[in-house]
Amino acid sequence: MAKAVRSRAANWTSLLALALVLVGAITAVPGSWLTTAATFVSTWGFSGWALAAGLAVLMVIGVIRAVTRHPDIRREVRPLRWWWGVLIAGAILAATGLSLVWLLSVTEEPHQPQTEPTARVEAVRTALTLGAGLVGIAVLVLNSRRQWLAEHTQRHTEADSAEQRVTELYTAAAEQLGSDQAPVRMAGIYALERLAQSNPAHRRTVVNVLCAYLRMPFTPPDDDVHSETVEHKQQVQEAEVRLAVQRILHGHMVPAYSDEDDWYWREVDHLNLAGATLINFNFSRVDVKSATFAFCNFVGRTRFDSARILNAKFAQATFLDGANFRRAHIDTRFMGVEFLGFADFYEAQIDKRIADDATFKSGGRWMNGEKFNKHPFEGETAP
Repeated sequence: MAKAVRSRAANWTSLLALALVLVGAITAVPGSWLTTAATFVSTWGFSGWALAAGLAVLMVIGVIRAVTRHPDIRREVRPLRWWWGVLIAGAILAATGLSLVWLLSVTEEPHQPQTEPTARVEAVRTALTLGAGLVGIAVLVLNSRRQWLAEHTQRHTEADSAEQRVTELYTAAAEQLGSDQAPVRMAGIYALERLAQSNPAHRRTVVNVLCAYLRMPFTPPDDDVHSETVEHKQQVQEAEVRLAVQRILHGHMVPAYSDEDDWYWREVDHLNLAGATLINFNFSRVDVKSATFAFCNFVGRTRFDSARILNAKFAQATFLDGANFRRAHIDTRFMGVEFLGFADFYEAQIDKRIADDATFKSGGRWMNGEKFNKHPFEGETAP
């Protein structure tokens, strides 16, 4: 958004600079030229004024569109119609003929008949010079169009090449995620992050892939068991990979301090982690429109403190250990949610019907700081 604002500001600044250049050029014209031009204009009829006004409006519209057009918009390339050539040629012939008629009428001096032949020759020469100038302008316009077409083709070629590189990088990273080796999967995850950071248009796709990876079945390793078996080592390594994915999601969902910092992926408006097993999940200070945590298993300390989620779903989720929702702003209900550890909702803005929806095994603290140690409340309501 900030880049678009800067682009519009630059366009209007260019338009203002062009207007100042035109004003300066007009004021620099000698007074004698203006007098001659005024004399010439005074001889126009209605058709001359209408033609001049139409050309002036078309020129102004063309300049404004050329200056204010967004450079990233892909314009459809249309072939030059044959009647454009006929129209341009007719306009040049008409302008040359009208100028010749006017110049010949000016040379008719009744008091100086001896100079009339020379004046007629000069009039024809001037009219032909004007026609040649108009032809040169038409050729210049056609060359400009040819140059624009070349630049247009080059720009699209570069864009297609960039898209092809992105596709190749995405395919390679996706293949790494399917590897049996944890270091290879870790490399694929960070390759996807780098791809999304450099290409904002692909951030939603990358986040969807990372969320899908977390939704895959997983059994956390038992921290109390120090086993040297291959299975236990694989579980530990997989847990490290998943923690890396969680850190990436958290890091890019926290709002940036300024618009210049593009570390915050504002393009991502939804995270689907339904059914995932999340380890020591940290979602503190995130700002996202929508997130789904239904049927999730939160293992270890879970943090949603100071999080802002406009639409969240926690149905049937299980918090196996402590859950921190301090100062969270979350629009949700905890239908069928189980809190097996201490649940902290101090100063949180959450629907108070949580007392009727969720089950608490180890107590917690409500929004106003009051603690409780069991649930249901035996007829009491949440403070």
